[in-house]
Amino acid sequence: MQQLNSENIFFTQDNIEIRLSESFDDEDIQSLVNLVLNEVDGAKIIEHIPGADRYNVRFTVLASNFVLNFEVYSQSCWIELESGDGEELVKLNQLIKK
Repeated sequence: MQQLNSENIFFTQDNIEIRLSESFDDEDIQSLVNLVLNEVDGAKIIEHIPGADRYNVRFTVLASNFVLNFEVYSQSCWIELESGDGEELVKLNQLIKK
């Protein structure tokens, strides 16, 4: 079972990288979305965007829009700010790591 804690969340200048403890495939995406966004108080999903290899979830929190990305082939998961100066990403990182 996937777990999310501060040890597998990494903040970079451009995004918040989430290193999942187990490999995942398309069937796992919805439970992973729930796992990640349950850590973000007040997050509201705007849109699900399924793709061939990447699955994106647009969500809003802290009066800003973000995109939660899952890439099956590379087994990657990250959050990026849709627009803004990056300060919102810093705030989101602090909120997730509580």
